[in-house]
Amino acid sequence: MLHVLALKLWLASVGCSDPRDAVLPTTADAISADAGFQEKLKALDDTERASLAKFFIRKVLSGGVPPGTTVRDALADQSAVEQEAARQEAEAKALAAKLDAERAALTATFDATATVALISKRFLKSNWRSGTYQDSIALEVGLQNKSNKDIAGVKGTIVCEDMFGTLVKRIGIAYDGGIPAGAAKRWSGTLDYNQFRDEDQKLASIDMDKMKSHFEFDVIVFNDGTKIEMPNGDGGL
Repeated sequence: MLHVLALKLWLASVGCSDPRDAVLPTTADAISADAGFQEKLKALDDTERASLAKFFIRKVLSGGVPPGTTVRDALADQSAVEQEAARQEAEAKALAAKLDAERAALTATFDATATVALISKRFLKSNWRSGTYQDSIALEVGLQNKSNKDIAGVKGTIVCEDMFGTLVKRIGIAYDGGIPAGAAKRWSGTLDYNQFRDEDQKLASIDMDKMKSHFEFDVIVFNDGTKIEMPNGDGGL
C-alpha cells in the first residue's frame, strides 16, 4: 500500500513539474525529436514560446545553446537582452531629440542673423568662339546681413525643389566677399552642367516661378573672428 501511495505521489509531482525547469535541447533537430519537451512547450504561454524561439535562434547563430540551459534560464537571458536593446533604443531616441533641438535652435540663430536666397538662374551653352567649352548654369544669389556685426563669409547649401517639394538639386556655396552689418550683397557664380545628371537637367530646365528654394547654413564667420557654426556641416561650390 505504501509503495502504491509513493508511486502516486511521484506521478503527481512529475505531472505538475514546472516546464520552465526543463533543460533546453541544444539543436532544432533535438527539439523536434523530443516529444516530452514538445509537451512541456505547450504549457508555456504564447509570449514565453516566442521569447524562447528568439533565444534559441540567437544562440544557434552565435555558437550554440550552452548545455544544461533550462527554459527558465533561456527566458531570463532573452528578457535581459531585450531590456538592454530597449534601453539603448531609448538612449538613441533621446540623443536624436537633443541633437534635433540643438540644430533647430542654431537654425533659428542663423535665420535671425542673415538671409541667403537664390535670385535667378540661367543655362549657359558652351561657345567655342568665345572660349567657353563647358555648359554651365549661372546663379545669382542675394545675401543680407541682419545683425549688427560685419560678416566676413557665409557657407552653406541652397536646396532647390519643384512646386511639389521634390528635390531638384542641392547647391553648395561658400561666399567670402564680406557683408557689412545691416547691408545686402549680390553674388554671381556658375555651376558646371553635366548633361548626364538628372539633377543638372532638372535645374537647367525648370522655370524659376515653378521652383522654390531655401538655404541651409553651415557657418557664418564674422570679421571679429567669431562664428556661428552648424555641427558636421558641409558645403562649398
